[in-house]
Amino acid sequence: MPTYIYKALDKGCEYCKDGFEVKQTLADKPIEKCPKCGAAVRKVPTAFTFQMKP
Repeated sequence: MPTYIYKALDKGCEYCKDGFEVKQTLADKPIEKCPKCGAAVRKVPTAFTFQMKP
C-alpha cells in the first residue's frame, strides 16, 4: 500500500504544516482537509522507490 505525504496549503497545525504521511490504496480519494485541524491540504509529489528482493 503506497504512503503519501500531505501538507497544509496555508497555515496549519503542528501536524500538517510540515507534512504528514498517510497509507492509502490507489482507489482511495485524496485527503482534502487535515484530520486534526481541518486546514486545506494537498498531496506532495515524492519520488517513487522500490526494492528488488534477492
